[in-house]
Amino acid sequence: MNVLDTALLLRSAGVATIPVKPDKRPFFPWAKWQKELPSEELCRKWFRAGTRLAIIGGAVQCLDIDTKHAPDGPGLWDRYQKRCRDFGLAGLLDQVLIQRTGTGGIHLVFRCPARLPNLKLAETPARLPLLETRGEGGYFLIAPSPGYTLLQGDWSRLPELSAEDRDSLLAVARSFSETAPKEAQPPSLATDAAPGTDYDARAEVPALLKAHGWTPAGTSGRSTGPRPGKDKGVSASWDVIPGPVLGLLDLDPLQGPTTSAQPGMSLPSRMRRGLQGNRPPASRPGLIAPTPKRPQHPSSGRDRTAADRRAVVEPAPPALCLGPSKRRLADPVQLVPGRPLPGCRA
Repeated sequence: MNVLDTALLLRSAGVATIPVKPDKRPFFPWAKWQKELPSEELCRKWFRAGTRLAIIGGAVQCLDIDTKHAPDGPGLWDRYQKRCRDFGLAGLLDQVLIQRTGTGGIHLVFRCPARLPNLKLAETPARLPLLETRGEGGYFLIAPSPGYTLLQGDWSRLPELSAEDRDSLLAVARSFSETAPKEAQPPSLATDAAPGTDYDARAEVPALLKAHGWTPAGTSGRSTGPRPGKDKGVSASWDVIPGPVLGLLDLDPLQGPTTSAQPGMSLPSRMRRGLQGNRPPASRPGLIAPTPKRPQHPSSGRDRTAADRRAVVEPAPPALCLGPSKRRLADPVQLVPGRPLPGCRA
């Protein structure tokens, strides 16, 4: 099947396509076709010369595994498949359409009724993309464009995933980020280690999650299956994101996995409920544990209260912070009491 036949086939299925140049740039402004379907006449005009073909993201979505930036190159795709199997998601990989890109990367293509924008899910330490999505506001090239090859499936039967299944695949993708956790400058505490580092070193996080009803997954002991209230999927990982830190993976696609755990933090009840599988309100990303207002010490001019003294010796439940960074990347983040994070709003 040539480019024109593929474009007409996709049009008959309600999928908009556009022609693009060898450098992947479109030949013309294409925003109009995010809401309208090009006519058959236009498709014949655009693709009769056999130009490159791109799908406009929306109901059809793509997970882009960019192997050219990975230290092991094509090995990134092998590692992604293995981690999906460890999480019990091998069946989802069998359902999606898979194509190899012109640079040797991999596209997982599927339909999904839930919206998905363009997101960076994992990066190298140099901030180069490893895994990202193509959805609303974006487009991606497809076979039979030059250099693109179908490995599984065909364009006549685009598979459809539920939002839950799609988010499970994205959750695994997020766990591949090689960016180290960010940590705000800690206040003076009764330990030399930063609070998050100290907690991560001592906490038995997998046992804590299991005690609250989270289901173990795989054989490594470093991941959980579905959170309470879910029947399948992967919701968190431990010591997969460099740290070691707790990565909360089962989130809204607009929010990335963040951490972490802080001993001695006074948490609002809506955040403590996160361990029981209840998410903070989607309209309130970036929730952090606030530091209560403290009276001014009359003699020294420094803030001192009994609560302050207790905060360094009395443990409290782990703090969970949700929210993407300014680049909308799902970074793992470690919290410090009262210190807001860049890109988050209370």
